Amino acid sequence: MGECRSIFLIIEMDSTAVGYVQLHCRHTPAAIISQKPMGIARIYARKEWIGKTVGGRLMEASLREAEHAGCDVVWLGVWERNPRGIAFSRKWGFKQICTQTFQLGDDSQNDWVMARRVDMLK
Repeated sequence: MGECRSIFLIIEMDSTAVGYVQLHCRHTPAAIISQKPMGIARIYARKEWIGKTVGGRLMEASLREAEHAGCDVVWLGVWERNPRGIAFSRKWGFKQICTQTFQLGDDSQNDWVMARRVDMLK
């Protein structure tokens, strides 16, 4: 694989897209110590598919893509007020590394930056 910019993985059920994940290899937070990190920018499942293994399948595919690309760390950001997203990330072995502030309109909000090693697949 050449230089990673953005990779989209789409999951379909009966020829209908029910979720996707966007991976990238740019804009890595300074707190992520890695030779070759990969970030998960978005992981999304249609509302009616939440809780039906779509997220897990997308995460597994993301981790395999990172392994295939020779990445050593996968990281993501989760809004601090998203307990479901935090629990999902922890279930997959992600741990909080730092907090990043972002602006949503006039509101400052915080994301937990979470990361895990790719070699945890084995």
